[in-house]
Amino acid sequence: MLTWGDSPMADQVPAAWHDKICHATLHAGASELAGVDDPFEQYEAPRGFQLILELDEAAEARRVFAEMAEGGEVKVAMQETFWSPGYGILVDVFGVRWEVNCAGKG
Repeated sequence: MLTWGDSPMADQVPAAWHDKICHATLHAGASELAGVDDPFEQYEAPRGFQLILELDEAAEARRVFAEMAEGGEVKVAMQETFWSPGYGILVDVFGVRWEVNCAGKG
């Protein structure tokens, strides 16, 4: 993760944005998801959707779920379901709603 304050553009952004994210990458198994904080006045809180992160191993799904839930809110605790050995829903620290699902083995 790279903050605006630690980026080469630090002198071009307001000081209030120095702790905002310029670039972040989430690695889960072989998958990668990247994102940024919207620049300044363009920001709108996310709403009306949720992302689904599909993992192959239940242990990995539990680990990723726990890390993503830090500072956020668990909506559905990680659990075994009829379709999955590991499934849960959370809202991360940035307000993004996620389903974490394991379609593989327990």
